[in-house]
Amino acid sequence: MALFFSNASGVTAWVSLVWDNRATGCGPFSSFRKSGWYRLEIDQTRNLWDINLLNANPVGAFFGEQFQGGQGLTWGDLGVNNELLIRPEGFDQCYDDLNGCTQRARFGVLAFNTAPSTLIRLLPHRPEEPTWEEFTF
Repeated sequence: MALFFSNASGVTAWVSLVWDNRATGCGPFSSFRKSGWYRLEIDQTRNLWDINLLNANPVGAFFGEQFQGGQGLTWGDLGVNNELLIRPEGFDQCYDDLNGCTQRARFGVLAFNTAPSTLIRLLPHRPEEPTWEEFTF
């Protein structure tokens, strides 16, 4: 039971997460937390959040990139207004905390209330095809 990421993109990827966790002490405007960067080598699968997702608050998001600092391929952008300021180097901070946040990223929204586990598979960028896919189990 967890949130897994798998890298089938053909390049090393870096992933960041956003999740709603009222126990983080974040606030007063948001209970969300953001963290990154988790390195995913080519063909590697990692458990980035070891929790039964049915017991988590129902919403989260992710953003992935080929090179830290917003260069190269990216994953997560769903084309909706889900842009967030994040740090270009490692971070673990409240959603509202903008200290050191100089990079804008468009996160892909995930629903955590459909299954105990989710796998996000980062794909190569090919014309007319999605850049990532989601599996629940």
